Amino acid sequence: NVTVAGYLNATLGSNVDKITLDDEVFQSLYLDLNDYKMIIPGNAEMTGDIKVGSGVLEVTGDYIQKEGVLSIGKGSVLVKGAFRIQDTNANEEYITADAKFDINEGGALTVNGDIVIDSDYGYWFELIGEIIAKGNVTVKKTAYNLGIANLTMAGSEAQKLELTSMTKVENLVISNDNVTVAGYLNATLGSNADKISLDD
Repeated sequence: NVTVAGYLNATLGSNVDKITLDDEVFQSLYLDLNDYKMIIPGNAEMTGDIKVGSGVLEVTGDYIQKEGVLSIGKGSVLVKGAFRIQDTNANEEYITADAKFDINEGGALTVNGDIVIDSDYGYWFELIGEIIAKGNVTVKKTAYNLGIANLTMAGSEAQKLELTSMTKVENLVISNDNVTVAGYLNATLGSNADKISLDD
């Protein structure tokens, strides 16, 4: 029965799956899961480097990476709310972030809410692992080309896929019959895409 308040900047030495939050938001400037499992019972706001390694990170609310790098590695991240690579201004409006995330082969990011990538980070690695999206996927901005190896649109309700001309998906799987495509679609299909609709 441990309550976390303020910032938690730490390297884990055990699973951390039963904490409670004193604030509405979990905050960290540095967090290394060290291959362990962590459950954040609420929203997560990260302003530094987050290392998952071969561990498991579960966030029951929204996840926002405002600065630094979320390194998923060969582990898995499950976000039950929205996942954002964005910052916020003084009015709590979303703006472009100096942040990014990367996934190695064998790693996975599963998001039940929307995914938004709006980044000015200096360079991007290709996202080699798997991204499973159950909400909308929007790439607003990247400083350089963004390569996504595996993206699955797996929602049970209507989804929207909106990418930039600098984004390429190497294996796009559409398992939802109600997907709207806006912007650019630079992709190699990994499934039939005969039931999409166009926003433009």
